[in-house]
Amino acid sequence: MAGWQAAIDYNLSKHVGVVLDFGGQYKSVDGTTLSLYQYMFGPRFKHRIGRVTVFAHGLVGGDATHVPGYTQGAFAAGLGGGLDVNVSSLVAIRVFQVDWIHDHTRDVWTRNLRGAVGVVFRFPKR
Repeated sequence: MAGWQAAIDYNLSKHVGVVLDFGGQYKSVDGTTLSLYQYMFGPRFKHRIGRVTVFAHGLVGGDATHVPGYTQGAFAAGLGGGLDVNVSSLVAIRVFQVDWIHDHTRDVWTRNLRGAVGVVFRFPKR
């Protein structure tokens, strides 16, 4: 499934932050579009080495699977991490992020691997 991911990360200290993580993935099967959305939050732990930031996080929240005419919500939890490289004080490149996401729907646990790359926009404190 291909899709998007967005997150808001607030630094509590140099090494610990809180992240709100949102994602959506889509797949078309025989003309029917399957959509999966995640909305999770949790702590993010960071280690900075020069221009590089390595991070790991634990997330909890929910997800929703949607096909036309039907939506099923579920509890979701994930563990993951990644690597950012600063381009400037305002922009970084997310070289990779990988999350192992588990969700629980109708007494069934499923496991999914989610990968992402992208751009990180930073908003410095005033």
